[in-house]
Amino acid sequence: MAGFSSDRCKEYSPIRDYAAIGDCHTAALVGRNGSIDWYCPGRFDAPAVFCRLLDAEKGGFFQLAPAEASSSEREYRGATNVLQTTFTTSSGQMRLTDFMALEPRTRTREGCDVAVSRRILRLVEGLSGDIDVALQFRPTFDYARAGCEVSLVANVGAAARAGKDTLILACADVDLQPDGAGGLQGKMHIAPGERRWVVLTCGNEGNDSREALRPSGCDQQLARTLSYWEHWAAHCTYQGPYRSEVLRSALALKLLIYEPTGAIVAAPTTSLPEDIGGVRNWDYRYTWLRDTSLILYALMTIGYQAEAKDFLQWLRRTHEAEARSGLQIMYTVTGERDVREMDLKHLNGYRCSRPVRIGNGAARQFQLDI
Repeated sequence: MAGFSSDRCKEYSPIRDYAAIGDCHTAALVGRNGSIDWYCPGRFDAPAVFCRLLDAEKGGFFQLAPAEASSSEREYRGATNVLQTTFTTSSGQMRLTDFMALEPRTRTREGCDVAVSRRILRLVEGLSGDIDVALQFRPTFDYARAGCEVSLVANVGAAARAGKDTLILACADVDLQPDGAGGLQGKMHIAPGERRWVVLTCGNEGNDSREALRPSGCDQQLARTLSYWEHWAAHCTYQGPYRSEVLRSALALKLLIYEPTGAIVAAPTTSLPEDIGGVRNWDYRYTWLRDTSLILYALMTIGYQAEAKDFLQWLRRTHEAEARSGLQIMYTVTGERDVREMDLKHLNGYRCSRPVRIGNGAARQFQLDI
């Protein structure tokens, strides 16, 4: 319980206030306040660039929300994983739409069946009244361990770099300024009926960076992403009580699948505590054979057979690669056995729950339930 403080805990949003968006490669957590507080670009177990979830002071985030006090309501748009948050202020209403763009890539269902853009797209829409929207962008690469250089591109956006890792923020006509803490801040004015795209692209350099600063086709990417999720949801065969809740659960489970291999993570996060202030804080961004069997059983009972086929192909390849070593209880999403555990001592943990761990030493345990 060292370092546990009720005052410090107030700096953290409740876990229930987060919603997940993803592209079947990785996921991000979006708070009710419009802040992305957890994001690992590229794949679930990559180093986080936003990790305010695990340290309210040191961890990075990317927030869009009204500049004045507001309340919010949110929902996923129909049977999709496209998130919509409606903010209400004393002067009006605005809607924030958050998603990771994806679309079908192949006709077959073997592993990687989606194409991704490595983008988080955020659409701000004025519904009524005039609203000033505050933008805060504070990346902290490698779990806030790496130094970061943030450079402004006038009237277009910004680029953040740490070594070979890059984040490109496209937010045209927003007057961004340093926030004094290693990030940027700015405001945009939204009138009723106005629509503004803010796009975050990871891993681009050179000419790709220039293209990322002037993104095009955002509405088409939204349409294709909605179409992908609606098409997937339409295959649900369950017609019993609480169908909408069953389908929403299925969509959440689909977000946990790493499509390039068919592996399934137990969760997209690390170190959320079993007890606030406690030490049972584990990294669940790996594939447990036991947990996956339960996930697949749930999906198969409501019509999703292809996900099981993809996973079994991954498991066969993974086992054949090192058959002499026998099965582990868990692997990385690409089948590596080495998931060595370490503590990130510089992070305070969610609501001061330490240690913060990456990797998972349980991989070396012998558990018969697999």
